[in-house]
Amino acid sequence: MLSYYQLFKKVIVFGLPIEKATFYTINYILALSITITKALLASSASLFRRRRGFLREFWAKKPSFGRFECSFAFLWLCKIKILVIIPCYNEGENIKSTIDNLKEKTPDIDFIVVNDGSKDNTYSVCIENNYPVIDFPFNLGLSNAIQTGMRYACNNGYEMALQFDGDGQHDPVYIPEMVQKMRDTSADIVIGSRHLQKSSREGMRGWGQSLIKFAIRLTTGKKLSDPTSGMRLYNRRMIEKFAHQMNFGPEPDTLVYLMNNGVSVVETSVTMQERKAGKSYLTSINVVNYMLRMLVSIIIVQWFRIREK
Repeated sequence: MLSYYQLFKKVIVFGLPIEKATFYTINYILALSITITKALLASSASLFRRRRGFLREFWAKKPSFGRFECSFAFLWLCKIKILVIIPCYNEGENIKSTIDNLKEKTPDIDFIVVNDGSKDNTYSVCIENNYPVIDFPFNLGLSNAIQTGMRYACNNGYEMALQFDGDGQHDPVYIPEMVQKMRDTSADIVIGSRHLQKSSREGMRGWGQSLIKFAIRLTTGKKLSDPTSGMRLYNRRMIEKFAHQMNFGPEPDTLVYLMNNGVSVVETSVTMQERKAGKSYLTSINVVNYMLRMLVSIIIVQWFRIREK
């Protein structure tokens, strides 16, 4: 069944696609209706004391379009130019579903796929579906992929850039909340944290992340609950830094360096999905190597980097 957004596709009114006008008008009306309904329920609660349990249950299980439509009404009204950067390496089985989900939940946000020399059909899937894609002839690593996306964002005047995994683990429904967090706190970087409201998982990765969090607290005096999260929102200032400086990788050690140079980093709670297809490059050996490399860089190497004035 087609959504109301899809039903009005390719119809023009007053020089604007009615699909967007209708979509955002309905979003705004729904958002306003939800707000009014909640206010009426709250004010009437005292009159229905015997049904308070029902009211609480209704409040907790509010219609699913509440966050969805309110969020996009906010993004549209704010007219924020955002680019979603999707670095990919061998994500041919996931990239289409990831972008379909992104386009469904954030239809008015631009994205760019950076294919980091994938050996599978990632690039061909992007071409077949007319996705904007930058293709590397061989694997250059995550840092180079992100820097390329940041350079694209910088050259095309984007105000914010979001690092977003191509394996389907990140949920685009949280993008407006991250944007709101950045606007409310004037932060330079907003991290989508999996552990802000619950502790990190057990096992080797959990222990490794705990060590990295301790190292960050030791070297910066500040606390991050999920420094390895790959879902990060950057403002224009950070876009320019990551686009033009070689040593700015999307890793915890870079966060430490930036935080020690006065960059504001905050977190907002998100929920991430499990990988549905393909294999992660983070095998047990790679996890150990990554954690050791980050610990050495945070505790030792960062002290030798030139501080910004």
